Amino acid sequence: MKPRNVLALVAFLAVSTLSAPSWAAEEVMLSATGATGVRAGESFEVAIEATLKEGWHIYAIADSSQVALPTRVKVLDPGPFRADGEPKEPKPKKKVFELLEVDVLEHHGTPKFRVPLRAPKGLAPGKYPVKLQIVCQPCNQDSCLSPVKKELTVQVTVVAGRDPKREVQVLGRRLVVRGWGLPEVRAGEAVEVELEVLIDRGWHIYSQKDESGVSVPTLIGSKSWQDEKASGPWRIIGPVVESKPKKKRGDFGDTMLVHEMKATFRVPVKFEGGPVGDHKLVLYFASGACDARGCDPPEELRVELPMRVVGATKKPPTSQPRSRPAREI
Repeated sequence: MKPRNVLALVAFLAVSTLSAPSWAAEEVMLSATGATGVRAGESFEVAIEATLKEGWHIYAIADSSQVALPTRVKVLDPGPFRADGEPKEPKPKKKVFELLEVDVLEHHGTPKFRVPLRAPKGLAPGKYPVKLQIVCQPCNQDSCLSPVKKELTVQVTVVAGRDPKREVQVLGRRLVVRGWGLPEVRAGEAVEVELEVLIDRGWHIYSQKDESGVSVPTLIGSKSWQDEKASGPWRIIGPVVESKPKKKRGDFGDTMLVHEMKATFRVPVKFEGGPVGDHKLVLYFASGACDARGCDPPEELRVELPMRVVGATKKPPTSQPRSRPAREI
């Protein structure tokens, strides 16, 4: 760095320090998200998101300008998991810091930093905490605040693997619905089952959250929409969680939320009465499939998942429940 640039940097940092409060809560808000539906042996990601006030920025992990502190993200306590790569960041904005005539890499708005982890093989289902740390320095065009260091703890939910002996497939006109029952469920205990939908190439179905009105959004329930017959002693106890849909522009400029090729749906259920032993969990999957030419009439598929109820409710350890836990509502 040129001598005059060194003097300019010293002056810039001096002004920044004099004007910097000890905590930049208003300029940057930090939050973290964990992961659900993780299986033993699989990779997954947890994330830290920074929400920056307009006119403020933080510097990228990859920034090497020495103008201010680059963002640092690390795992303080991974729990039973292990690192599966370096932290990832969104593409930063490159600009010239004119005072020093150097390029800097900045993040504005709501950058999200992702941390890849891997669950070991044989890890029991349950909820596990992971402690993260982020260090960043908020700056505006005139000065920088003191660096912010924050520790955040997230929950990672590990679920039972797919049991091939309890797999069910139901064929629709343009798709196949696959589901997996569970080998051990306690009466009164909340569990989660998974449906995977394989969609014909060139076709799509609509998200549960789609409001475009082009076709029916996907619906999953324990009763048929055709005759309202109950499916037995099982009850859906919360919202169905779906994989992230794709945004698609409609012919009239409206935004549609669709699933193409494959989608997954996690359904939280509870067994509320009846004898122990083998039972069928009946779910109804309704959707309308469309392609570039038009839409098929909506169809409803009945999916019967083999479940085994093994006994009355017992309070499991918080770290290792007996069966696949439901997503928190």
